[in-house]
Amino acid sequence: MKRIFEDTNTLLVSIVGIVGGLIWAISDNWNWEAIILLSVSVIGLICFLGAKIFGEKVRPIVEVELQQTGSNRGPIIMAPGLSPENNQGHYVFEENGIYHYEFDRSYDLVIRNNSINNAYNVNIYVENNYHLKFQNNTSSLDPLTIDKPKIIKVKYEFGRNMTAQDSIDELSVKFNDELKKTVFLVEYHDENRKTYFTKFNAPKTNIFLKKRPKYDMNKFRLIN
Repeated sequence: MKRIFEDTNTLLVSIVGIVGGLIWAISDNWNWEAIILLSVSVIGLICFLGAKIFGEKVRPIVEVELQQTGSNRGPIIMAPGLSPENNQGHYVFEENGIYHYEFDRSYDLVIRNNSINNAYNVNIYVENNYHLKFQNNTSSLDPLTIDKPKIIKVKYEFGRNMTAQDSIDELSVKFNDELKKTVFLVEYHDENRKTYFTKFNAPKTNIFLKKRPKYDMNKFRLIN
């Protein structure tokens, strides 16, 4: 019913009915049939305007969250020119020595719709960060509904030169500064094909936008 009242054809029919009914009523001494046509047309116009002004918003509320599912640190690797050496020139382990460590973290990138309005043509972009690897795809043709989020498996692999204690501290951090600064951008449509955007930064900062932010999209890649 709401869609009928919001249909532009309803507006046109109501206006034509009001004009025609008014002319008919005046020319026919306010014939009751003309009054009925005029009344129905006025009611239709009121319903159309009411649906437009006070009607339910159709914007989907698309939110993103990055959830850590695992974290690993590789074995100690000697860093040439940085790691300590003994008198014979052999690398040795010292408590405060600098060594190279490789880290491997796993995440779920969860894209959910927190509204009753379906989101369509959902495309997910990420700022170029090639430490991030996305292990599965989702179809942009599938609508994003309130009961069925999209989940993309993410691997975050990087290496650092640091002390052993710093590597332990790094292992305990779920979202380091590099990951927090990486921008994700979700583009989607409502049922009327109007485009919206959600800007996301880990772990779950969402900013809902009506226009595409002024980013250089050459620095982003499509991941779904």
